[in-house]
Amino acid sequence: MSKILIPSSLIELTGLVQQCLLLAKEQGFSIEDIELGVSATQSIQLVRDQQTTRITTDLIDGYDSEHESSLVLYYRSALSVEACAKQPSKAIYIGIADTQVSDEKEKVLQLDIWRHPINNEVRALSIKSKPNAMFDPEHHLAWIVTLTVLDFPIEDALTLARGMLTQQANVSRETLLNDNLDEERSVQWADQFDDFPTPVLEDNRLGIQVGWSAQGESVSFPTLTKQSLGLYPVVDDVDWIERLLPLGINTIQL
Repeated sequence: MSKILIPSSLIELTGLVQQCLLLAKEQGFSIEDIELGVSATQSIQLVRDQQTTRITTDLIDGYDSEHESSLVLYYRSALSVEACAKQPSKAIYIGIADTQVSDEKEKVLQLDIWRHPINNEVRALSIKSKPNAMFDPEHHLAWIVTLTVLDFPIEDALTLARGMLTQQANVSRETLLNDNLDEERSVQWADQFDDFPTPVLEDNRLGIQVGWSAQGESVSFPTLTKQSLGLYPVVDDVDWIERLLPLGINTIQL
């Protein structure tokens, strides 16, 4: 049994999380064991298997960033990109203005910035949007909560949350232009490439450098022959190895 406990000061988030869970269920995720309730603290608590993940955000009145939180999401921060890179590892900054990069006209560039929970490296997503694009921070938070309780790692949760909000904004804009648009489109799972943010591979301000995409230039992989390519099974039990070896499968990952 998993529990999502939401502070009373942000109780409207409960309905949004319910919507997200139902949409996830349509995609095959199991939500039967997820229970919604009220948090006695000023943090969102995700309780599962006697482990608690505490999410704090500046959307909550009287939030305490120094509290023992697992994650702190900042939606109203005025910090610069450089300053975000120097913040504590549990801090996640959403929608930081990226004024250094020049892009197409009538486009707003933003960054979502966080640190990897294992190696503490700074990571970021780049988002391009129109100046009047709709962004609902509560809905974004609802997706982060939903995806986290579904066991998504934080980088995947941040990526998909942005994709879902972009998809919803696009449908909402089309709805305003076309009153006959099927309402079912407003509750679709994001599946279009353009809906998703772009991972930042190189940024000196954040200390991000993967090495194989310096200065945005693609690096080609060496040419391989068809014979050098192949597939191998990944198994989760030793018994599978004993079953596969007699079939002539010699490369197996446990």
